[in-house]
Amino acid sequence: MIESHHASTRLLVSPNRPTHPTRSVHVSQNQSIALTRSRPGPARLLVLVQLGKLGQDFRQSLHLVGFDVRIQLVEFEVVAEQEGALREKRHRIHHRIRPIRQQRRRGVLCPDQPAGTGIWHHRLGRRQGHLCRHRQGTGRRQTGPATVRGAAPATRECRSDPYAVHRRGLPLIRLAVFALLVLPATLRAAEAHSARIDYLYLDANEGQAAGGHAALRFGDDVYHFEYVEGGLIRAARQAFEPFRRLYTETENRTLHISRIAVTSVVYTALRERFESLLRRQNAQFEVPAALHRDAELLALLARPAPQPGLPVKGLGLFEPAGTDRPEDPALAGLRTRALARYGADGLRTRMASVRQAISALRPGPPDDPLPSDANHSPPWRYRFADRYHDFHALLEAYRLLERAAPLRRDACHVPAGREFALRAGETETLRNFAGRLEDWVLAALDRPRPDQGPGLLVAFARLEALGKTLRYGRLVFLDTLSEPEPAVLPWSSAPPVFTTADADFRLARRELTGGRELDEVGYSLLENAANRRLEARRALAGKAPFRLRIPPGLMPARPGTPTEIVRPALDAEAMQDAAAAFLAAESAQRERLAQIYRYHLVERNCVTELFRTLNDGLAGLNESDTRALGGHIEPTAADAIPFVSAQSVERRYRITESLELASRRKLFLESLDAEAYLAELSPLSSAIYPHNDEDSLFLFFTDDATWPRPLFGAANLAVGAAEALAGILTLPFDAGRTLHRGLRGMLVSLPELAFFNIRKGTFR
Repeated sequence: MIESHHASTRLLVSPNRPTHPTRSVHVSQNQSIALTRSRPGPARLLVLVQLGKLGQDFRQSLHLVGFDVRIQLVEFEVVAEQEGALREKRHRIHHRIRPIRQQRRRGVLCPDQPAGTGIWHHRLGRRQGHLCRHRQGTGRRQTGPATVRGAAPATRECRSDPYAVHRRGLPLIRLAVFALLVLPATLRAAEAHSARIDYLYLDANEGQAAGGHAALRFGDDVYHFEYVEGGLIRAARQAFEPFRRLYTETENRTLHISRIAVTSVVYTALRERFESLLRRQNAQFEVPAALHRDAELLALLARPAPQPGLPVKGLGLFEPAGTDRPEDPALAGLRTRALARYGADGLRTRMASVRQAISALRPGPPDDPLPSDANHSPPWRYRFADRYHDFHALLEAYRLLERAAPLRRDACHVPAGREFALRAGETETLRNFAGRLEDWVLAALDRPRPDQGPGLLVAFARLEALGKTLRYGRLVFLDTLSEPEPAVLPWSSAPPVFTTADADFRLARRELTGGRELDEVGYSLLENAANRRLEARRALAGKAPFRLRIPPGLMPARPGTPTEIVRPALDAEAMQDAAAAFLAAESAQRERLAQIYRYHLVERNCVTELFRTLNDGLAGLNESDTRALGGHIEPTAADAIPFVSAQSVERRYRITESLELASRRKLFLESLDAEAYLAELSPLSSAIYPHNDEDSLFLFFTDDATWPRPLFGAANLAVGAAEALAGILTLPFDAGRTLHRGLRGMLVSLPELAFFNIRKGTFR
């Protein structure tokens, strides 16, 4: 609440309700600070500007803790007395100025002023009676007019100003009082809600999440619930930048951000709640997947010869046996050190022990069904299929070390350009890291375990890449992006990805000259950042598309087929029976997951699971939802719609900022003139939208055309019906794909008849 007058402005502080103005200086509920000022000078105005900034910070801080404060700052000064005392003081000051003005009219000068100099010699602040920190014009008015040349000076004395000292010290006193009263509350309020949680709402579009999508952002991590195969919904985590590019660029959806102010305790508790939920669901969904791998491997091993194909991660980085390429120097040096430790037959002896361990492998009993409680986390098990693959990776690692196998030519990058050349200090850091990595490999060979097999393969490949780096004087790194990716982005549509990739590469490279030892995690980050930087450069040259998703792991995992397949000492019938038992257990586990995480349009979707997890995370705290988030939202049917939930968040939570990241087509339309804009109304004449097989046929875009939307929707509905009829004719040839697209096009066209838009076109 604000009361603004000509000479004063009041700051009223209230907890979300109006209060009555008072004249107290103390900042508390239902009290106020009286702010007044008249004709400020330059020096005082500078102080007032600083006080104004402090007042604005104070307003924002109080707003975070639930106070409704609005301040309109004008020329003011903080006064500790009531208005009656203020008027009396102002009267005394003006009464003191009046005799000085009379002296000026009578031609009276101060006795210490030289004769003949006039009032222009009288500088401000040098005599008693001057008004402090006023411009020189004010000082000139305190003396009389210039005397006639040669005339005797006036003898009347200027009386001293008893209020001069008070006026000089008053601004500092005011500033000190303001700091003592306001700054502690400001700092406490700012510290109380220093963390931010972003509620993300994505517009509707054709395809999955046709009604929109919702997510929560904690720092750089985005937690959301997505629809997965089998009609289930599960938690997922993704970095914000790939998440944004996927939905705003590929899916062509506008991203709305509502920033919620919370305390650091609430932020940590909620993030840990989402992270624990993610870990628990990953463990639960891993059980049927692991049972399926065990059953598949046992069924494969139960078949008669020829030997089954068994992909081993990391083995595809090396040249297969029988090639004419020379040995790699780095791996040859490691082999020399290993043979010096274990003898000439040391590697072959270890290979024989691995074969015996594989022959002795037996599948364990299937897992018990998951309990109906969703909070149950199944224990981790080292399963039959995982042990079998790891043993073969360890066997191939010994074989690669024995022949010092070189890397494939396409398994590593040797890029040209100054940005990949080694700089001063980087060579020594990489040489020290290569030495520590070689020592770790030898220590792992001393105490072999089956789970070390994939790690040894990657370590061998990195040792060879580091050796080439030191020999060539430029970064040579393994290819971590070799696996195909479904979501790619043409370079012309997203220039910021190059800047992001370059910044990540520069940041990861600082570890080489930061004075700290480079560890395996730091080298993995450098390896992945270099891959993204090289891919961005190729995309800039138009030679390749830029991939949207960051690779899921930090280690390169190009699979390869092992030279030797060792079978467990089990007959075919026993392995087939074990495979059938694992398949039955897998089916039971999936049924239990369907009971727990079955997707429902209203009762269990991406919005209800977000609010349910938020409320569960706050249940363990000592403060209510209103204090923690500013309000409470129950996951009901009304708030299950994404765009309705976004409005509820804006209305009930403590929102400090609202942002919008436009979709790809929306950004493009903002830069067009009228003629080009009309051409973009239809996909037939659009310059940015290429039709793809994932979208249904339509005739007009309706997301940016509000009033003609029903007319355009009718045309789109007719086109969708025509596509559906054509799909009936092509049903025997395309397995119903055309019919499905036509029916989906009719479905998303129906809301357009009622001025509601869903379809915006995608860039898949």
